[in-house]
Amino acid sequence: MKQFTTQSGLTAATLLLSVAVQPVLAHSWVEQLMLIAANGTMTGAAGYIRGYVSRAVAGFSDDMDVYLLPPNGRSTGETILATDPLCHPSQRSSKYSTDFPMLSVSSGDYIAMRYQENGHVSLPDVNPTKPLNRGTVYIYGTAEPESEELFLDVFQKWTADGTGGNGRGRLLATRNYDDGQCYQVNSGAISTKRQTEFKKEAESPQGTDLWCQNDIQLPTDLAANSKYTLYWVWSWPTFNQAGSPTDIESPGFNITTLQYYTSCMDVSVVASSSSKKQATATVTVTEAAAGTTRAATTKSGRKTRTMTTDNTIFVTQTVQPSSTSTGGKANGAAATTAVTASASTKSSAAGSSKTIATTTTSAAEFVPTPGQTFSVQPFLNVSTTAATTFKRVRRH
Repeated sequence: MKQFTTQSGLTAATLLLSVAVQPVLAHSWVEQLMLIAANGTMTGAAGYIRGYVSRAVAGFSDDMDVYLLPPNGRSTGETILATDPLCHPSQRSSKYSTDFPMLSVSSGDYIAMRYQENGHVSLPDVNPTKPLNRGTVYIYGTAEPESEELFLDVFQKWTADGTGGNGRGRLLATRNYDDGQCYQVNSGAISTKRQTEFKKEAESPQGTDLWCQNDIQLPTDLAANSKYTLYWVWSWPTFNQAGSPTDIESPGFNITTLQYYTSCMDVSVVASSSSKKQATATVTVTEAAAGTTRAATTKSGRKTRTMTTDNTIFVTQTVQPSSTSTGGKANGAAATTAVTASASTKSSAAGSSKTIATTTTSAAEFVPTPGQTFSVQPFLNVSTTAATTFKRVRRH
């Protein structure tokens, strides 16, 4: 079974203008990293990949930032070799500049990795035998990077618990390439619908396009005053026919062409400040019927909107007490949340409770029961089963 692939597209950033989409010729890489504040907004200065080259540079070409495996024109065909480096030649060491620095974070912070879809999402008929989720992004992290990190040492080897492969890193997240909201401005049906649903003003560097983003939580055990390395791998295979849900082969869907695109970057880990700590609120589930929308109440008495799908609860908007709100502007959108504490149900003894389940899932989903309480934490996340229902706070 073939395991590897990725192709993607990038549009040249057209400042403050709508962009007419050209045929999908460009490719995708991480354009920016942003810190996500406790209220779900993006905050602070942007960070960048290693050796980042701005599109504004004279003579810019995709090859300055994009890295494809297997490379075009390989004499052995479309195969991944054991000697293939994971990173672009300019991204194999921690090279940064004053203009394009690494992102400054604290242990446990939430960050957004932003990229352009360049028609790979909004014009699916251009590549009809690509995965319906437009490929899967695998995000790995390590405190022990190597300058010649090998693709096959990391991809599908490092695991979430850190024990896989050579044990030097871990899988932090997998995300759909299509985050359910992003688009390049064009006349395609997907773009037209999203332009109405997720309208944004033209602003540098995105223009009127809405970039895609992968939102993750960094490990909570990162050492202060250190660097932490992130590897972004987009698996974008071509299948024998249209309709494969993801980048993984399944009955009737066989990979014919492997494609992977990668971006390599570091973040600067600083000591955590109390103002950056994520705020939490306690929510009580008042009913658990599948497919219903209900109002729950936080400990502070503020309202929380929730939604269930197939008896799984998705908390889609939590109004935090004003004292816990930090940074950014909500722009009228709703922050998604992730369940970060144990779920519990009231026992017969007044004021007491017992733990019935514990979850740290970033997908913010579990099966609730009436009377159950749990703590939630603001987090921007796209769920595979309910992506189009989420309205995320963005700083454009």
